[in-house]
Amino acid sequence: MLMRIGASVIVMAMCVTACSGGGGSSPTPTPTPTTTIAATISPESQAATATENNSEASFSFEATRTGSAPGAVVADVQYDSKILMLDGLITQTGNVYKASFKSAKGLGGGKFTGKVTFRLCQETACANVYPNTTREFSYTLDVPLDDWVTQQRNASHNGYVHATLNAASFKKAWEWNAQFTERLSTAATKADSLFVTRHDVDGTVAVHALSTADGSARWSYSFGRIHYGASSPAVSGNQVYVATMVTSSGNNKIEVIDSASGRYLRSMEFASQWSNFSPPTPYGSDVHFASGYYGGVAYNFVAETGNLRWTTNGGGYSIWDGMTPAVDDKYVYFYGGETLDVFDRATGAQVKRTTNPHFVWGGYSYYGGPILGANGNLVVYAGSGTGGIQQWSHPLLSFAAVQGTVNWKSQDAYVTTPALANGVIYVARNGPQRLDALNETTGAVLWSWNPPSSLEKFIGNLVATDNMVFASTDQKLYAISIGNGAPAILWEADTPGLISVSSDFKLLVAVRGPNLAPTSRLVAYSLR
Repeated sequence: MLMRIGASVIVMAMCVTACSGGGGSSPTPTPTPTTTIAATISPESQAATATENNSEASFSFEATRTGSAPGAVVADVQYDSKILMLDGLITQTGNVYKASFKSAKGLGGGKFTGKVTFRLCQETACANVYPNTTREFSYTLDVPLDDWVTQQRNASHNGYVHATLNAASFKKAWEWNAQFTERLSTAATKADSLFVTRHDVDGTVAVHALSTADGSARWSYSFGRIHYGASSPAVSGNQVYVATMVTSSGNNKIEVIDSASGRYLRSMEFASQWSNFSPPTPYGSDVHFASGYYGGVAYNFVAETGNLRWTTNGGGYSIWDGMTPAVDDKYVYFYGGETLDVFDRATGAQVKRTTNPHFVWGGYSYYGGPILGANGNLVVYAGSGTGGIQQWSHPLLSFAAVQGTVNWKSQDAYVTTPALANGVIYVARNGPQRLDALNETTGAVLWSWNPPSSLEKFIGNLVATDNMVFASTDQKLYAISIGNGAPAILWEADTPGLISVSSDFKLLVAVRGPNLAPTSRLVAYSLR
């Protein structure tokens, strides 16, 4: 939308004097006023950077008027109001006009470019523009995406990327193939680096840092042979966190590695047995984790020192591993299967415990975390043994966590790790194969999409943006349109797997083969 604003009206009056004398001579003709007005602008361009959650940035320029005009002079600006808004009125000091702008707050990630047209007019409607006064100011606003910090991107575990993407721009950027690798984890990201956990066929586990730009190696750190498992990385500040398990005991470790150098920093100990893990959940100055020798234990570590801030027990012991808490400014949300616990983030004191009346046991693992939505609502699977890697199917549940009530249970059972964006939950099921969009408030199905082949099975996690959702089957990776019209395939690739998105708009895929078979491939696609 093009916006035009007129301001700063100045009237230039000509003073004309008629002279008379004797002898009845004719009056001297009044000279025709000459228009000499012109304008220059400084600076002619500006660039700014903002953040995905607050894309507001400032731009300004000054226009200097020279010469004169016989009538009114009105300063006018035209700009795209979907991107910019005037920050106050156009001001005038002498012959200098100043225009200040702010970018809109809700733009999301992306690169936004445009021009502001400045001109001097004879009237507010600007039907008549003075020659030599139209000037252009160019702006560039770069809004990088937030880092992919932990399970499903953030401490809310919502898998939401606030950006509008153009599928026509998608292209493969690079591929990293780790020889002798059994499997690769979902990647975490910080700025232009990604971090991935690598499990080799001989049991050796290492974390690798790569460039998101070209996949080149930056560093690697080996944990040695780990016979049980290690989590995907989490990253916050200058630290990378990987939960590892060497043996069933009370002193397994979250290893902490410097994100820039790959240098070992410290370990944080926890209890577990026979476990595989989702990544820890960093939040502020804390690192939160779920484990326990028989499951059901919430841990809060001090990120800077690794000291244990508090630990407390949840009410359910049917989930031993794979769950990671959700966290916000006040609370830690801990799902134990039979119960959902809310703990005070600062002290660990229990705020609320809600019984899950629909729990169905499907194994000791969960592979995911509670999804924190609007108004303190929490979305979880009703049972264990699911979350995109294991293929048990369970309904979704929505809890009003602090109030201690169940909002709804989905009509169908699902298998993938959901994404939640703008009041809609995206999740997929098999038998029949179908991706559903659920209303976050009611759980009702808003629309559904079926993959092209009935032989395809949904796997892994979903990632939602403002105009599309990424979903994998065991054969393809898809970008499906959301919003107006029926859902449709916008883009597809032959690299299904576990997905994340970096701040420089790379879609990162830890590729999985048929029947969820892990591979040694990490593939990156440029999303712009």
